[in-house]
Amino acid sequence: MIGKGLQRLQQITKVGIRLGGAIAAEEGSRDRASSEVSLVHLASAAQARREWQAAREFWEQVVLAEPRRIGGWVQLGNMNNELARYGEAISCFQTAGSLDPTLYDAPAGIAGVCERAGRWREALLAWEDAISLITGPERATARSDSDEDTAKLAHAYGHAALSAFHAGSEQRAADILMDAARDVPGFHAQPSGLLLRARLVSRDDPARALKLARRYFALSPGDADACFHFASVCLETQRYEEGLDLLQPALASRGEDVSFLWLAADLNDRLRRWPVVLQLSQRMAELRPNDPRYLRRAFVAGLEAGDLISARRFARAFALLTRGDYGLIHDLIDVYDAAGERNRARLLCRWLHRKWPHSQWHVARYIVLTATTRSLAEADRLLRAEIAARGPTLDLDRAYCEAASRTGNFAEARRRLAFFLQKHGDDENAQVLLGYVIANASGILDAERHFADFAARSYQARGAVTGLAHMAMRRRDASAVHERWANIVSLYPDDTISRVEYARSAYELRDYALAERICTERLAKAPSDVTVGEFYAWFLVATGRFQDALDYIGVLRRHTGPNWTVLELAVQSASQVGKLDPNWIEYLDLVPQDTAAKASKRFYHVVRQLWCAERTSLLSEAVARTAVEPRHLAWLSPYLRRQPAALAGDVRTDRVHQVWSHARMTVRDDAARLIRSADDDGIRSILAKSKSEHPVVHIVNKFEQMRGGSELHALDVAERVGRHARVELWAPEMPHPHFSAKFGVRAIEPGEGALPQGGVLVFIGVYFEIVTWLDRARPQRVIFLYNTFEAPSLFQRLSEVWEKTGVQAELLYCSDMMGEECGLPGLFEPSPTDIDEFSPRTRPHPPGHRFTLGRHSRDVMEKHHAEDWRVYQAVADAGGTSRILGGTCMQPVFPPLAATELLPARSTGIADFLRGLDAYYYRTSTWIEPWGRVVIEAMACGLPVIASAVGGYAQAITNGKDGLLFRTTDEAVDMVNRVATDPVLCERLGAEARRSAERLLSEAAMARIVAFYLAPLA
Repeated sequence: MIGKGLQRLQQITKVGIRLGGAIAAEEGSRDRASSEVSLVHLASAAQARREWQAAREFWEQVVLAEPRRIGGWVQLGNMNNELARYGEAISCFQTAGSLDPTLYDAPAGIAGVCERAGRWREALLAWEDAISLITGPERATARSDSDEDTAKLAHAYGHAALSAFHAGSEQRAADILMDAARDVPGFHAQPSGLLLRARLVSRDDPARALKLARRYFALSPGDADACFHFASVCLETQRYEEGLDLLQPALASRGEDVSFLWLAADLNDRLRRWPVVLQLSQRMAELRPNDPRYLRRAFVAGLEAGDLISARRFARAFALLTRGDYGLIHDLIDVYDAAGERNRARLLCRWLHRKWPHSQWHVARYIVLTATTRSLAEADRLLRAEIAARGPTLDLDRAYCEAASRTGNFAEARRRLAFFLQKHGDDENAQVLLGYVIANASGILDAERHFADFAARSYQARGAVTGLAHMAMRRRDASAVHERWANIVSLYPDDTISRVEYARSAYELRDYALAERICTERLAKAPSDVTVGEFYAWFLVATGRFQDALDYIGVLRRHTGPNWTVLELAVQSASQVGKLDPNWIEYLDLVPQDTAAKASKRFYHVVRQLWCAERTSLLSEAVARTAVEPRHLAWLSPYLRRQPAALAGDVRTDRVHQVWSHARMTVRDDAARLIRSADDDGIRSILAKSKSEHPVVHIVNKFEQMRGGSELHALDVAERVGRHARVELWAPEMPHPHFSAKFGVRAIEPGEGALPQGGVLVFIGVYFEIVTWLDRARPQRVIFLYNTFEAPSLFQRLSEVWEKTGVQAELLYCSDMMGEECGLPGLFEPSPTDIDEFSPRTRPHPPGHRFTLGRHSRDVMEKHHAEDWRVYQAVADAGGTSRILGGTCMQPVFPPLAATELLPARSTGIADFLRGLDAYYYRTSTWIEPWGRVVIEAMACGLPVIASAVGGYAQAITNGKDGLLFRTTDEAVDMVNRVATDPVLCERLGAEARRSAERLLSEAAMARIVAFYLAPLA
């Protein structure tokens, strides 16, 4: 056995005898024994300094010089264990055991190695061997008089029970504890006994486990191992913060011990602090570069943190280390696909298929990704070649269907799914996908019939009933939506997403009490349910309970790590209660280390909230904290240019500006410059051409909301441009039936040849997908109307147009403010307003009329401000009244107010409502109006407007001439009092407001906009 040990040692090390400077200086002057003593001294000193590699080399020399030195083999085993050289460590302990079959340290050392490697069953067997060495008949008498043996026995029993526990055998662990109580006097009161009992009861009785653990820790309060074991109990009893508080001091001295790092990662994992988990995992991987477990953990942490760059690095290292285990790369494909980086996913899938040529699943996945990144035709060619080579399979059949649906070829996808279901009629996923395809191919009502039939046949399968709920959502039928989500929650009470949608539907119906109860009941049972928690925080913000939201976010943060949603809600709430600046550094910890394109959009919404709060001075710290790749941040450049000193010289900032500059090259503005410089005769000459001389104008919008602002704008543009050129209306998916029936809106179906072809392609909005069919449209011009805050989407669309068509896009902005946000050239196009319908009153108010202030908007909190009640109270104090159309949402927020009507929103009779007012008031809170059509409607009705200076509409108001602009509530109250008490001022401002609206929306102004759509390009 010794020979085998030496042979093994010589195989694993070629190191010569390195005695160090002290030995070299005295070489030849000492005998062999002295050299061995020096070696032991040097090894022990290195070991005390925790220099494991150096100590290992010295102990190697000790056993090479004296092969029968048992202690040398034990210490060499310990050093190999510290260095994660588990096989070599076990070999050393086996050698020591062969030299002394009664040696306790041999099986105990093997057990320790197995514990470190997570091989718990082997560890249990080794500990049982160690116990038998002490409890065997030949040692029984000696043991009774030996304190050392008693301590060893207590230690062995404790670790044996823990090994059994981790191996999943709780009964065996309990039996070992009983044996320990028999063989070791006072075992249950000893630290190991207390700890074991705590671990064993942690699942069933957390309170008792913590009590036992605290008794254990009190015996060795400063000991790092005691901190580790107590923190382990905290992990098992879900006291994660307490565990971290205990473990943190120990990490200072044991930061090189992967067991401590792993436990810290576990605790942070439960708190969803993914950047910390990633940092700890990276450190473990550095310390144990040859152990794939740590690379796997670092990979998962990278995914959870959104750091795809790190995740990709660890997946590659894992594959190289394991020499063929590409499972992490497989997982990375799913992540890239979900993050929208489908070309990366496709290339990885192709590479992986070359490594696993037998995998039909990867062939099928590659085909689908080819469809989404290249073309459906190319995907079909690959599929036919695969079928010809290997024959049809279920995976290929699914890929055949999915490829068509993911490229927006819904009619073709419907045919393929019908074929698939002839062979696989019981495939629930295919039935569900067919329902959504039908919705986009032929309409919502047909899809509802499909889902209803499928639900009946499948005993109310989750996918079927969820599809019914989604169809009701697309119909904007609030009552049906509520009933269907309520049904799903009854059928599937553990479905968190359905519960959130049920609560959201209650909110939409203004049943705030029910929405809150749905959330609080769930959170009482599952406080760590982050999905419900995020919605509950949103609900509190949406109902104006900003301080309550802020308090709950503090609770929610204990169950989530960095989180975009929580960060955005925290900024919203804190800005409304004046606590943003004091808490900003704390909120920065919520910024996820997410590198993907989707993270850019989430970060954008945080920046928008800072803008709403007029606290963009905080932006530089947020930019420094985010990990989003600069290539996704072109939209950020204009924001950064407003405060250049804060980030001057920063490499990432310079790269952001470079990306913006590249985006600028994809935009042309010659038509905009032509229209701005043209005189009236020049505009008339463009419009004087016959319809046949102008290219067809294709207007694309989702056309899903009957009273949606973008939809109404698209129809108005179509009506005006249609007087001079042929216009076609398109929707990227099946539009609402109202638009199809009344206005002839068609769904884009590339597979059927139903898509815009040539001419001028106009997108009213940038918030829908266009890339799947864009290259086949072959437009002469592409125009985007940027009318909602979606800057990341705008820059993405500009890139897609350039890459797919080679056309430089043109931009229209619904306000100058929107153009300034992007920093790209374009033309201002106001949202059309019928100034004949919205006109001043022609008859005086009835007798007894009091001064009336009013406003109208959607009935949601973000359209109002929590301090607006002070304005309405000032009107009442002046003897007037206020009428707030769309103000019922403020009833829980405002105090009782005299002479103030909070009325439901409505979409008809708005002009008559406005003509019943004397002045118009407008301010929002967590939302900034891109334009503010309602303000322009009021001006057209000849009303003096008192409005916040923050909003797109502000460009249409000259303060003091045709309206009044304020920044603070005190200013607003003062302005309202002036208008209410000065009829002459009120009349003058109103008359000028009407004249401004006429200039803004005159036929000449609108003709100039129409001419832009038809302008000839060089």
